[in-house]
Amino acid sequence: MSIDRAIRRSFQKKYDNGWEEFPRMFWAIDLHGVILKSTYREAFGEQDLNKDCIDVLRWLSNHSNMSIILFTASNQSYIDEVMTFFKKLGIRFDHVNTNPEIQTKGFCNVDKKFYFDILIDDKAGFEIDSDWSLVKDTLIDLEEWEKVNEEKMISICAWCRKVTTEGLTEKDIGKPGYGITHGICEKCAETAFAEIEKL
Repeated sequence: MSIDRAIRRSFQKKYDNGWEEFPRMFWAIDLHGVILKSTYREAFGEQDLNKDCIDVLRWLSNHSNMSIILFTASNQSYIDEVMTFFKKLGIRFDHVNTNPEIQTKGFCNVDKKFYFDILIDDKAGFEIDSDWSLVKDTLIDLEEWEKVNEEKMISICAWCRKVTTEGLTEKDIGKPGYGITHGICEKCAETAFAEIEKL
């Protein structure tokens, strides 16, 4: 199945069944050959990503109904570097190789295979050079791309991960219709900017 068909099918299920019982859509996304080019070297940077990839990952990060699961065989120290690198680009990964938000229940057993709605993996046929633009175009065609409501934005500090928007709490993060922006709270500002200047 092509990635655009998989995305359309997942959104159609949400349209048909509603978002109430499962308010999040889970995207399991591989790292090498999908987000980063497979260069077979430890060092990586923005040159190893394409623009459409960054746009889509930021869109997913800023949408409270979307969850990114990093799906990778990389070792933990490399994963930590990846998480730090993408956080500076305004991209967050909710989980790594697991989905604790969906538990084993009834006929569904997720003890060995975690739950996801959409799989993006080069082993499943994803083409890093062309398919990110297809993902973005599909979200635009479904009229989902512009659905983050700017009047209902939750601001989360990109460093300490605390909610910084007055009047909103962490409980609001999972509610449909709330988008997420990533800023830096006053408490973290000095440390954050000092780190950014080192880059």
